[in-house]
Amino acid sequence: MDKYKTSVLGQALKKVYHGDISVSDSLISIGENAFRGCGFTSIVIPDSVTSIGEGAFMENSLIRSMNFGEGVKTIGANALYACQNLGSVYLGGAAEQIGSGAFTGVPADAEGYRVNPANKAVKADNGLLIHNNTLIAASGNSAGVVAVPSYVKAIGQYALSYVGADAV
Repeated sequence: MDKYKTSVLGQALKKVYHGDISVSDSLISIGENAFRGCGFTSIVIPDSVTSIGEGAFMENSLIRSMNFGEGVKTIGANALYACQNLGSVYLGGAAEQIGSGAFTGVPADAEGYRVNPANKAVKADNGLLIHNNTLIAASGNSAGVVAVPSYVKAIGQYALSYVGADAV
């Protein structure tokens, strides 16, 4: 397969504004900064996609929901950085590598995270996203307290950024 037919290359659609984005089932990767700064409100990544590049959806202030397909194995650093209105994120069963700060900037009042229960590396737990027993993101709660489960062994870089918690 020709790489250019199966990938969205870096900054391919930078600053393009749409309502919702539909991605082709033939796509296998989304490059660094591919949708950076775009103004769409939701996107469903098809199961055919296996990797999301660094900053791929960074600085999209309008996005409300992100659904990573079941085939996504790798999510690059800062993939959703500063997506300030993101309300829900779904991760499929294959997600196993998540870069630093991939979910930094998801607001404190977000609906939180959902993960396919078959996923062995990532889980969602009361608004927290946990990767290999490391807290990597928190959506916060109305009480201003982030309750970290006892099985969490570490808090990752930027995991609590923009959460607005008063206590952990």
